[in-house]
Amino acid sequence: MIDMVMFMRKIKNILVSALIIIFVLFCFFRAESVKSAVYDAVMRCLNVIIPSLYAMMIISAFLVKSNIASSGRAFSCIFSMLAGYPVGAKILYSQYVNGDISRKNAELLSGIFFGAGGAFIFGCTSYGGGIILVSNIMANILILSALCLYFRKNPMQKNQAKKISFSMEMLIDSVNSAGHSMGGICFAVLAFAVITAMLKDFGVLAVFSGVLSRVSGFSAELSEKIICSVIDVTAVNDLTKENVNLIPVASGLVSFGGLCVFLQITAIFSGKLSVLPLIAFRITAGIISSLICKILLPFYLNVVSNKSIAVSLTETHLCKSQSPVPSILLIIMTALLFTEYEKNFGKFSKNS
Repeated sequence: MIDMVMFMRKIKNILVSALIIIFVLFCFFRAESVKSAVYDAVMRCLNVIIPSLYAMMIISAFLVKSNIASSGRAFSCIFSMLAGYPVGAKILYSQYVNGDISRKNAELLSGIFFGAGGAFIFGCTSYGGGIILVSNIMANILILSALCLYFRKNPMQKNQAKKISFSMEMLIDSVNSAGHSMGGICFAVLAFAVITAMLKDFGVLAVFSGVLSRVSGFSAELSEKIICSVIDVTAVNDLTKENVNLIPVASGLVSFGGLCVFLQITAIFSGKLSVLPLIAFRITAGIISSLICKILLPFYLNVVSNKSIAVSLTETHLCKSQSPVPSILLIIMTALLFTEYEKNFGKFSKNS
């Protein structure tokens, strides 16, 4: 039995090493494809991901450090659905490490305290952000309702609520933590952008797109966009540009989250929590969200006139960041804050 485990580990190491070598060779010989993919990913990070998630990451870290998150489970649930993908996982992981909730509850709740957030949805979707957000939240609520009986027998909170406290150092620590988290998120987006480009150049993406096209009836081009969105959800932007009937598909993909998000959450959990319940719940939530959105879509389109659709599209376009300068300045200011904090903290440590 031990020999079999060792053999499987060796096979795993060989496969990982082979994939890394292929990845490096692709970056070396297909520099133009890599350049294009990285550029697009960087612009998504600067124009969508950082503006929509950075502030929420700071707030979530502050909620955990100040013990506000442990005092109200309903508040944490709602905040996680509206704040952005990794926020809920980060809050739950911190609470598990602090002993506030059990491991099993943390793993189950990670699949429910999950949402793209309004800023991300409206920034990434060309049209239909409102109905996508509503459908995603309703899907999460339905799944949580189905687990109510379990949570009655296994309360979410293990310990009593801790005393809430605030301090300037706590806020600075929260900014520091959020900065490191954003760096990891953006790195994952860049890596998956290159992986997607590699799959496209090798023809792997075309094979899966062809299979999806035959099964679903979608065109090969649309099927490729859907698969790209499964890999990295920020690619969902292309789905609703020309066809509002694809909003339910976009809703399901946004609710699912994508492989890139799962990798980020895996890094947050650091091997201490399993992501399998999360993935199972997100597949279920994606299907439910798509169905809810499909039911609501006719009513939504009847309420919205052609004129207001045009206005909505224009407003959505205008609301998107057209320049990466604000995000770059934000990164610079955060770096300066880190430097100042470490310098002052070092002086304080020496004096003490």
